[in-house]
Amino acid sequence: KVKPPEYEYIAGIVRHENKFLITKRSEDTMLGGLWELPNFRIEGEIDLKKLYQTKIKDSLNINIKKPDVIGSVTHQYSHFTAIVKVLNCKLSHSKNYKNKKYKWISLKEVDLYPFSKINHKIFDIIKTT
Repeated sequence: KVKPPEYEYIAGIVRHENKFLITKRSEDTMLGGLWELPNFRIEGEIDLKKLYQTKIKDSLNINIKKPDVIGSVTHQYSHFTAIVKVLNCKLSHSKNYKNKKYKWISLKEVDLYPFSKINHKIFDIIKTT
C-alpha cells in the first residue's frame, strides 16, 4: 500500500481583545463552507514567523506582531496527511478590523461555527496557552 503524501501548513491564532480570528473556507474547496484558523500550505525550510506575517497581510490585510510557534497537530485525511505548525500571534494595533471574510470569536463561541477536526485539535492547544 502506498503511503499518502504529507503536506505542511502554518496556522495562526491571531488574538485581539480576548478573541481570535477565524476565516470561512470557500464553498468550492475541500471542506468548503467550514470555518478555520487562517492557514497556509508551506514547502521547505523557511522562516515560519515571517512567512505567516506576510501571508496574513497579503490575504486579509491584517498586520500581526510577535508570532511564536506554540505547537503542531497532525491529521490524517483519506488521501494525505496534514501537519500544521501552530503560531500564537497578536494584532499589531487595534484598528477596527471588520470584513465578511473573517470574524473574531472567543473560545466559548467555537461551538457556534462548523470547524473541521484538525481545527478542534488546534483549539485544544489554545486552551492550554
